[in-house]
Order: sequence, then structure tokens, then C-alpha cells
Amino acid sequence: MAKIVSVIGNVGVGKTTLTKVLADHFGWINCSEQHAERPFQEKFTRDRRYAVANQVDYLLLRAEQERDVRSGNIVGIFDGGLDMDMYVFSQLFLRRGYLDQEEFGLLQRLYNFIRGVQPGPDVVIHLSADSAVTRQRYLARQRLNIAQIDDMDLINLLLENFVSQIRTDFVIKFDGTNSSKGFPEIVRALENQKGLL
Repeated sequence: MAKIVSVIGNVGVGKTTLTKVLADHFGWINCSEQHAERPFQEKFTRDRRYAVANQVDYLLLRAEQERDVRSGNIVGIFDGGLDMDMYVFSQLFLRRGYLDQEEFGLLQRLYNFIRGVQPGPDVVIHLSADSAVTRQRYLARQRLNIAQIDDMDLINLLLENFVSQIRTDFVIKFDGTNSSKGFPEIVRALENQKGLL
């Protein structure tokens, strides 16, 4: 049976690394954000008028990835995912003034339409870490970042609001502050969650 696992957390917390580790370990399909391939990502960093196009592109990418996973007998693991793109990043861009209320409403309509025809994730892994650790990891990243280091506190707030709306039996929380490289503690914990995964 096809399943979708979504790894959520702040920028720099280790979502991409954990997603890759779990995909490799369990043989799941890694559904990454594909920042370098996104046509509006680079444009958005230079011109905030591309905010709507960038978010529409991400929502559609995530919906297409979910559709592909659901069409097979596989588990797909998502770095962030459709729901995080809507409830965290679109909200962040609204609050930062990159989107106006009408543009945000358009994204909400698109998201509601997608969720009306495609179910949400089966499992959400909420990865957190101490803010100093997250900031250090963020600064060490070698990739394009739309969310800035100053956004981390607001992202944490948006994440908590988002997680509070999810049925708790679908959420697995991990503090990755002291995790070893490759998150072996999380891998072991998930090996014991066979029924859920």
C-alpha cells in the first residue's frame, strides 16, 4: 500500500539530510524539493513579484509527487511537502509582505482543491533542534535559501500552529539537537514503528 511520509521542521534543522538517510535505509522514494530545478526559485530571490508563481510551482510539484507515489505500492518520503509549503512557507511570505491577501487566497484555493482530491500524508515526522544548532546548520548550507535566518522564530511558530492541527497519532516528534551524523537514533526509533510506517 502506498504511503506518504512528510519530514517537517525549520530551515537548517536537517530535513533534507534525514529524508535522504531514511529513503536510503528503508528503500523509500525520496521526494525532494528540487530547488535548483524550480523555474521561479532563483527569480524570486531577486524579485519578490515572483512569490505567487514560485509557490504555485511548489504546490503543483508536491501534488504531482504525491500523485506519483499514491499510484504505486511504494512509500515516498518528502522533505517538507505540500502541507508545509502551504501552512508554513506561504504563511511566512504573506507575513513578510511577499504575498498580498488575494495572492495568498489564490494559493489557499489551489491547496484546498488539491487536498480535496488527494489525501494528506500518512505520517508526519516533526524534526526540531536547539535554535543555536539550527542556525549553525543553516549557515553551513550550500544552497539557495528563500527563508532567511531571521525567519526562524516565525517559522517555528507557524510549524507549531500547523502541527497542532494534525491528528497526533500521525505525528512523530524528534529532537535532532544532539543527533549523530546520519541520525542513527531516529533510524532506530522508526524501525520500531513498523505498524505506522
